[in-house]
Amino acid sequence: MGQVRTLARTHAGRSGRPTSSGDWRNVADANLVLGAVATRLALSRRGAQRALATHGETFAAARQRVRLELAEQHLANGMQVKSVALTVGFKSPSHFVVWYRRAQGTTPKNRGQGHT
Repeated sequence: MGQVRTLARTHAGRSGRPTSSGDWRNVADANLVLGAVATRLALSRRGAQRALATHGETFAAARQRVRLELAEQHLANGMQVKSVALTVGFKSPSHFVVWYRRAQGTTPKNRGQGHT
C-alpha cells in the first residue's frame, strides 16, 4: 500500500485518516500485511495498529476503504470495470462487482446514476 506514510501522521487528509494520495499504491498486493507497512515506516506492528486506531480504523478496513477510493477514481476516469477490478486486486471482475455493490449499494456500471 505504497507504505502508509500518512499512518504516522495525526492530520492526514480531510478526515485525519490515511488517504489514497500515493500512500497506498500497492493496495492490490494480496501479500501486503500490516507488518510490512509498519517496517517500511520504521514503526512496530503495534505502533502502526495504534496509529490506525487513533483514526478509528483497522488495517483491513483502511485497506478496503482505500481500494474503494482507488476504484472510484479509476471508474471516474473512464477505466473499464474489468481493468479496475484487476488494478485494485481482484482476480475476477465478478468478485469486484459483488464487493463494490456491497460497499456502494450499486454496481460500478451504474454508479453515479442513482440506481441501487
